[in-house]
Amino acid sequence: MLSKNHGKRSTPRDWKKYDEFRRLDEMLVLNIISNVVNALDPPYKVKEKGSVGRPDADPRAIAKLLIFRAFFGTSYRSTFSKLHDNVEYRKALGVEHLPAPSTMQAHNKDISEAYFQRVIGLIALMIMNLQGRSSVNAAADSTGLSTNMYGRWYTVKYGEGDRRQYIKLHAIVTADTDMPFFIYAKVTEGTASDAAELEEMISNVDVNVGEMYLDKGYLSRANAQLIADIGAVPYIAIKSNVKSKSYGYPAWNRMVNMYRENPDDYAKHYNRRSVIEGVFSAMKRRMQSSIRSRIFHNQVLEAICRAAVWNAISLAYHMI
Repeated sequence: MLSKNHGKRSTPRDWKKYDEFRRLDEMLVLNIISNVVNALDPPYKVKEKGSVGRPDADPRAIAKLLIFRAFFGTSYRSTFSKLHDNVEYRKALGVEHLPAPSTMQAHNKDISEAYFQRVIGLIALMIMNLQGRSSVNAAADSTGLSTNMYGRWYTVKYGEGDRRQYIKLHAIVTADTDMPFFIYAKVTEGTASDAAELEEMISNVDVNVGEMYLDKGYLSRANAQLIADIGAVPYIAIKSNVKSKSYGYPAWNRMVNMYRENPDDYAKHYNRRSVIEGVFSAMKRRMQSSIRSRIFHNQVLEAICRAAVWNAISLAYHMI
């Protein structure tokens, strides 16, 4: 059986660097968000000049404001007030004309989840370039984020009642000890299977991965092979009754035999998976564990923006 890693950090934190980072992190993060959004194509097209009606708000400004809102956990109205009252924030974010709260909210529908996934991916590449790395070890998992919506549930013990609904943030995160970051993230309804989302996530990974760590929820021959097919070594939590026969998935046979031949070494690698749980926990402490938005598409954007913010925070930390 694989043990859980609840020991001390393998590398001591550089507290001087961390204190400096916390002193400067807000402005650094906002500058990073501004630069990354400016480097990408606008998230949606605006009406041509001379068209009937009020001119559209700047698409890049809307994207920056949605990420800002995720960073500070504010409502649209509070986001507007916070930026209206703070010239330094607006300057760091690169927003000259501040859209009204209703305009921010209305333009959610014009921006896709894929746009913010590109933001996450670009910042991940920037971190790797800063570190001089060409590959990473990574872990995959998901975490639930509660919403303000309630659904009807039924249990044998308690009968019928209401429960707060939630969405899931699925992610692949580096297994670094010091300020890990997202390689890819996506959002689904709360009932979505973790294992079923792995193929799409892996197919969208744009960096070289050496090893990948996953819990028992992902244990299958197909998933082991998916990981091996991108050149990574799979370390999935092994159940005691698994069989090593590959049934056309050779990566499965190699993984099970690796576990059986040296379970302690396998556990040493697998326990790096705890890093992604730490990232989810820290992200929720920094940016709340619940979602404000009520429309599902807006909930998706709010959650994926938090992953983008986390990557901006990670890049800011590594720049100190």
